Amino acid sequence: MSQTEDVDDSMALAKAFDLKWFGPELKGKVTVSKKYQEILNRLNESESVEIEVRRDGLITIFSNICIGDEVDVALMPPRGSRCCLAKDQQDLLAIFNLHLLPESFALMDTGFKTWESVEQCHQPALIAASRLVKKLENDSIFEVSGNRFALMTYDNKVYLTHSISSEVVVRTAKVVEIGLARLEQFFSDVLHLNEKKRILRNALISSLKSCDESTRLSHLLAHCDEIFENAQQNYELFISNFSFQNDLDKLNEQKRDFSVKLNGLLIGIQGKLLAIPVSTILATTQLKDTGDENYITINCAVMASSVIFLVIIFWLIRSQMVAINAIKHEIVQKERRFRVEIPRLFNEVQVAFGSLRTDCNLNLKMAWSLVVLSVVLTLITLHVFLLKTFGLSLGAFSKILLVYICTSFISLKG
Repeated sequence: MSQTEDVDDSMALAKAFDLKWFGPELKGKVTVSKKYQEILNRLNESESVEIEVRRDGLITIFSNICIGDEVDVALMPPRGSRCCLAKDQQDLLAIFNLHLLPESFALMDTGFKTWESVEQCHQPALIAASRLVKKLENDSIFEVSGNRFALMTYDNKVYLTHSISSEVVVRTAKVVEIGLARLEQFFSDVLHLNEKKRILRNALISSLKSCDESTRLSHLLAHCDEIFENAQQNYELFISNFSFQNDLDKLNEQKRDFSVKLNGLLIGIQGKLLAIPVSTILATTQLKDTGDENYITINCAVMASSVIFLVIIFWLIRSQMVAINAIKHEIVQKERRFRVEIPRLFNEVQVAFGSLRTDCNLNLKMAWSLVVLSVVLTLITLHVFLLKTFGLSLGAFSKILLVYICTSFISLKG
């Protein structure tokens, strides 16, 4: 027979004849019937049960017991770490600590048996309390140190005794169920597992260090829901700060990328800033006077080259302005997203966005300045061309051109 079957027989016999507990033994009078004679025989043959039968005050052997006899029975049911029959929760806790309950046990007062399915609401309170303590031990929050639990961080250490009364376990049953649910939710994933353990240890030490060592386990069961809720809040704060720093680092990296792009465009603009006046100087010095050979052909070629250069410079600068506007649009979009989605972070990076917009506007102004400068220098080249080729100033040429346009327009109208 298994030890659980021995416990079933012991409980059946005790319930039928109201056997009483005397220390670890069950004692009382039993009227032998066929059913209970078989139970007595099985218990007598079991290695995990000690049983003694007396008839008329004298110890008798089982073969001398007849159906209908009334005998005095004293039996000691299984009380080991594999299987145990206890009077009640207090009796069980007098033998075992919460984290070392037997693999299988039964309670005489309620008839509870761990090997029979029972709804959770009908389970004894020490089941949940034991699960809570064992989970803290298995998750390395507690460490067993002799007959105490040790709770340690890098700068603090507190001890909790193993012993606890059944009254405390029963009184804190609802709190323990809530705390156990919160603890299981807290460790429902392995993300930042070490940080979770550190935060939970700190929350436990903060709550328990003001208690006496002998009352700390009772205090834990009575306030575990508050302690675990506090740990959850501290963890959420840690995650918030962690996420905040990640977002901030990402934004700073994007800012650096934008700055590199803008600096590259600025360098290109600065190169053109030097090329434009140099090209104008070269063009004007290559223009020939009216007495030189082939001066008209040479001067027209130089002027055409100057106009072509103006067109090329204009398109190059325009392409850079398009790139700057694209970067500026991306910056504005990111600023709006941060303002709406991460308002707590926006105040930290608002200055960075403002700096990037200022850089974009500065580059755009410089680009427009180059366009204006190119047009002015090309007009200067045209003025010199007209003077050296036709003896006309730019103003005189403009008047002649205006008169020609007006005359042509009038002729067309006529």
